[in-house]
Amino acid sequence: MRSTDDKAYLRPGTSEGFDKARNLRILTLSDHTKARKLPKYDWPEKMVYVTPGSHRVFTKSSVMNETEEKLITEDDRHYVFVRPKAIVGSSGTVWASETVRLRHEDPSAFEVDEPTPGSPQYSLGFRKCCARLHDDLFLYYDMTESDDLDKLSGETESNCKFFTYEKERAEHLKLRIDNLLQFCEDTEMSEHNRALFASQIIPVTKRILDAIDDLFKEEVDSMEKDARKDRILRVTSSCKHGLEVLGDLCLPPVKPRWADLTDAGPGVGVSNYEVRFRDAELARVHNSDYRVRCHRSRGDSGQGEAERTNSAISDALVDGATLEWEKYRRFEDLSEEEIKQLSLQSYEEYEKKRMEKNAWYVCSQVAERIDDAPVLKDYIKSKVSESPDELFFFNSVYLDNYRGASERNKEQAPGAAYFRKIESFMEDHYIRGELFMEFCRDACKESREESSNLCSWCSNNRWVGPETERIPQPVPDSNNPGHFMDIYQTESTGRTPDDYLPRKCIKDLYEEHSDSIRNDQDTMKSFCSKYNVEEKHVIAYVNHLKDIEIRKDIRTRAAQERRRQEAERTYKDFQWDNLIEGGKVQKLRVRELDLYLNKHGLTTVGRKLDKVKAIRCHYYRQNKETVITEELSSDEDDVEFEDEESESGEAESDDDYVFVDLDEQPEIGTSSTIQFVSDEQIFTVVVQDDFATRKSFSEKPPILN
Repeated sequence: MRSTDDKAYLRPGTSEGFDKARNLRILTLSDHTKARKLPKYDWPEKMVYVTPGSHRVFTKSSVMNETEEKLITEDDRHYVFVRPKAIVGSSGTVWASETVRLRHEDPSAFEVDEPTPGSPQYSLGFRKCCARLHDDLFLYYDMTESDDLDKLSGETESNCKFFTYEKERAEHLKLRIDNLLQFCEDTEMSEHNRALFASQIIPVTKRILDAIDDLFKEEVDSMEKDARKDRILRVTSSCKHGLEVLGDLCLPPVKPRWADLTDAGPGVGVSNYEVRFRDAELARVHNSDYRVRCHRSRGDSGQGEAERTNSAISDALVDGATLEWEKYRRFEDLSEEEIKQLSLQSYEEYEKKRMEKNAWYVCSQVAERIDDAPVLKDYIKSKVSESPDELFFFNSVYLDNYRGASERNKEQAPGAAYFRKIESFMEDHYIRGELFMEFCRDACKESREESSNLCSWCSNNRWVGPETERIPQPVPDSNNPGHFMDIYQTESTGRTPDDYLPRKCIKDLYEEHSDSIRNDQDTMKSFCSKYNVEEKHVIAYVNHLKDIEIRKDIRTRAAQERRRQEAERTYKDFQWDNLIEGGKVQKLRVRELDLYLNKHGLTTVGRKLDKVKAIRCHYYRQNKETVITEELSSDEDDVEFEDEESESGEAESDDDYVFVDLDEQPEIGTSSTIQFVSDEQIFTVVVQDDFATRKSFSEKPPILN
C-alpha cells in the first residue's frame, strides 16, 4: 500500500512554508557568520518554488482480535521527492515516474517478501540494476506498435513527425541504459552477481546500444520507409531478447496487489486522464494482479496517511529562517566583453538557465534538510526529483497532443496506436467511480460482450499471486444503522460504480426532486437510513448543489445579456481607430467586421482574414498613410501601387483574391472602393495617381463593377 500527497510549495527567500511548525525553535549562534538568514524578500520568486512530494509505502497485515478483524501497519517507509515546481510540477506522469524510481532504488519495498522455493538469491545491488533494465526495456517494447511504424515515410526527420517520435523513444532508452551502466559501476554487489551481470546483462545492453546507434546514423535520414522500420524493429527485438534473459534469472516479482491512498487533487485524482493512463502502464510494467486507487472523502483529506510525512517535513524545515535561493548570481560567470555582446534573446535564455540552476540548488538544500528527519518510528529518505527529460514516462507531450486531438485527427498523432492500446486496456480492466478506480486481471472477460476470451495481455501474463476478484463497494447494513455490511456478505455482481455513494445518490435525488428534498422530511429520513449518512451532511450537500445552480443561472443570464448587447452594436459603438492601429481588429467577430465593410461600401464576401486586410487597407488610405507590407500579410501575391510622390506600399491577400484599387475612376463611374478580383483575371496592375495611364497584362480584362 502507498499513500501520496504533496506539501504546499515552499517559497525560498520568503517565510512561506518555513514557519508555523509544532516544534518551532530559533537558536542564536555565537558565530554570526554561520547563522541562517531571515527572510530577505517581501515578494515571491516563482521560478524557485519547491514542492516536496511524499510517498509513504507500507504493508497491512490482518489480525483477528476475538470476533473482530484488524489491520496492523507493517514495514512503514517514508520517501520525499523535492521538485522545482516551475520545471517538474506534480502531474500524474511525475508521480508515476517517482513510483518507478522508488521501485528501482528500494526493491525490497516492492518485491514479494517470500520468494519461490528453490529460486536463486541475489544481492540488493544486482536486483536494483535488473529492475531498472527490465522496466526500461519493457516500456520500449510495449510502446512499439506496427500501426505506428506503418505511418513512417521516406521524408527527412524534420518532415516526418512519426520518425522524430521513434528517434525520441530510442534516445530516451539510450539515456536510461547509459545511466544504468554508470549506476552499476558504483553499486555494491557480490562477486558472483557482478560476474553474472558482466556475462548476462552487459551483452544485452551492448546489443541494444548498437541497434540504437544504427538508428542514429546519417544515412537513415535518406532511407526508405521499410529500411527505417527495420532499424526500429531491430531495437525492439533486442529489447525482447533482454526481457527473455532477465526472465531466465527468476528475479523476485513485484508485489502483485497494490493500493494507492490519496486525496482527490489534480495530480493524483482518478478524474485526471493522465493519472488513469499512467496507472494502466504501471499495471503492465509491474505485471499487477490487482490495483486500486482510493480517495479520502471531501473535507477529510487531512486524515490521509501521507499527512504524517508532510508534518515531519514541516518539523524538519522550520527553524525560523528561510533559504537563500540566489546561489548563482546574474552575470557572475560572464566577462565584461561577453556581457556587452548579449542580445535581448540571448540574455533571456541566459537568465532562464540561471534561474533553473538556482531552482535545482534550492531543491538540493531542501532535500538535505529533510533527509533522515524522524517520522513516527522511521526516518525520511529524501531525494531530488529527476529532470523532465530523465523521467521514466517521457512522452507526456505526445500524450497531451493525442488527448487534445479530435477523433478524426487522433490517428495522425505520433504514438496513437500505443495510446489507443492503453485506452482499450483501461476500458477492459478498470472500473471508475467518483473516489476510486479498480483494476483486476482477467476483468476483460466480463467487460467484453462479443466473446468470453481473454485479451492478449491477460492470455500471455497469468496470475502472479492467488486468483482474486474485484472488492465489492461498501453497502450500508440496514440491520445495523451506522455500519456497513461485512465484505464477505456484500453483493459484488450486477452492481454499478457508486451505487451506494451518498454524494452521487444525493445529486441524483436532487436532480429528480430539486429543492423540495430539504423540506420533505420523509424523503430525507429514508435517504439517510438507506445510505448510512447523517441528515446534516445531506442538507449541506443539497445547499451546495443549490448554490451551484444559482451561480450557473447567474452566469447564463450574464452570457445571454452579453450576446444581446453584441447583437445590438452598431458601427458607432466601436473605436475603429484604436482597434485598427492597436492591432486588435482581428479579434472582432465576423458580424462586427461587416459593420465597417457595409458602412464604407466594401464587399463582405471573403474569409475573415481578407475582411481584416480590407478594413486596414481602407483605413490607412482614408488617413493618407502608407500601407506597410508587414502589417498586412506575407507570402502572398503582391500588387504594386505607385503615385506621383514615389511612395509605395504592398497589399497582399490569400491565394483566392488580390486587392485592386478602384478609387477615383470618373471614367468608369465607380465610388471609392476596394474590390476583390480573381487572380486569374489579373497578372499585374499599375495605377498612377492621375489614372491617365492604366495597363493590365492579362488574358482577360478585369470586370469592374
